Amino acid sequence: MEGGSEHFKKIDRLFHPRSVAVVGESSKGVGGPGFLLAHQKQGFSGKLYAINPKGQVRDFETYGSLLDVPGPVDHVVVSVPAKIVPSIIEDCVKKGVRSAVIFTSGFREWEGDEGAAKEAEIVKAAQKIGMRLIGPNCMGFYCPNTGLSYRVDMPRIKNGRISIISQSGGVSMTPVYAAADKGIGFAKAISYGNECDFGAVESLLYLAEDPDTEVICVYIEGTRDGEALRNALSTAAKAKPVIVLKGGKTDSGNRAVLSHTGAMAGSNVAWEAMCNQAGAIMVNDIDEMLDTAKMLLLAPKPKGKKLALISVSGGLGVMFTDLFTINGFEVPKFSDEIRVDLRQWIDNPGTSIRNPLDMASSFFILDNHKPLFKRLDLEANI
Repeated sequence: MEGGSEHFKKIDRLFHPRSVAVVGESSKGVGGPGFLLAHQKQGFSGKLYAINPKGQVRDFETYGSLLDVPGPVDHVVVSVPAKIVPSIIEDCVKKGVRSAVIFTSGFREWEGDEGAAKEAEIVKAAQKIGMRLIGPNCMGFYCPNTGLSYRVDMPRIKNGRISIISQSGGVSMTPVYAAADKGIGFAKAISYGNECDFGAVESLLYLAEDPDTEVICVYIEGTRDGEALRNALSTAAKAKPVIVLKGGKTDSGNRAVLSHTGAMAGSNVAWEAMCNQAGAIMVNDIDEMLDTAKMLLLAPKPKGKKLALISVSGGLGVMFTDLFTINGFEVPKFSDEIRVDLRQWIDNPGTSIRNPLDMASSFFILDNHKPLFKRLDLEANI
């Protein structure tokens, strides 16, 4: 894409690699054929290379070392034991790789300070050429429009309009599968794991400008830079809706976060305050995340805070009035002019033409609601 900020252009290049190599690829095992076959089945049009010194991997071009690949390699997936990762990153640096996804775990989330030191070591190496590291302990990028993927069964729905940023690999996939069942596609999924380098802040700022993304979903467990994250959330939420699902809301959940991605989860009250200040929408689970995202895609943005409520129960009307008012909307009384006008359609026992409008049994016998709804829409947007 020609437009956009320098940050957008730099990150967008990562989603358009000319070639992908998987280090540690084999012909069997979960970490073996998964990544290359996933790209192949997603329709990736560039070169795919398997890196394995032990021999040929299926029908993919196979080399014993990344440095043996004859052409350029833009993107690398690292799927080898943690102790070998530093040497692989050094090979990436020598090869001039743009980005590397470190699927391997066994860093900060397992070994605390010692694991953090290992992460710092590989980041320092990558910075020599400006290579971006995603992970460790993550799945990487999914983008149907460019053929990037990390599981062979990921949906091939192109031109999706939702994107997700996730600290968890599993949570980066589950909403994509669930949305596909509803006929909804994802533009991008970013699983960033331990966030040794590339993470939530960069992803939020990128997706805020991404023309393929209309709604941003975020699953986050913790952060090491709260101020940068708050600023990125605020910037993204001003550009388009941002939905946040927070992991680690309880003490037990906090402990699980430490063992999962090595992040500090912090107080749930503080997270809620940050999301409110930034203008992000907090949800409680994946179903609520998807329902909210779908609503935001399909429903036009309100022109203001005034609402006209229609109910078939006076009690429900009261409850909904409280609910919307507590959440910052207004439910004003209809004007005398509107109330006189409404009498054309509603003048039965048990009804009320204030706001909320209690239609009672009139709702079920009224032949044509369209003039009524049009009149209420005009009133609500005054």
